[in-house]
Amino acid sequence: MSYNFDEKIQAILNKKFEPKIHAGYDPKDVDSYFDEVIEYLKEVKKLVDEELLSRKKIDEEISFLRKKNDDLEKVILAKEKQIQEYEEEGYTNVAILKRLDKLEKNNKN
Repeated sequence: MSYNFDEKIQAILNKKFEPKIHAGYDPKDVDSYFDEVIEYLKEVKKLVDEELLSRKKIDEEISFLRKKNDDLEKVILAKEKQIQEYEEEGYTNVAILKRLDKLEKNNKN
């Protein structure tokens, strides 16, 4: 979505009205009112710009965290594969404890 506040503000500022002789509004009152409208629109534009910047920063942080999460998932998969290989090769905790117990018994003899 595109916000063209600057263009709208300029259009309001540059709007010209034809004076009426018999009826209508006082041009000074109209100008004064438009000045208030312009100030309000400038504040709204400022808030929108701040929100858009904030949104951009949040999107960048989300992107960074997703990449970091993907990298960590790869590390987890690699470690799970390594554990599986150790288990397949007989390096479970129970197998290691049995080997250690056997070595200790052999060293005592």
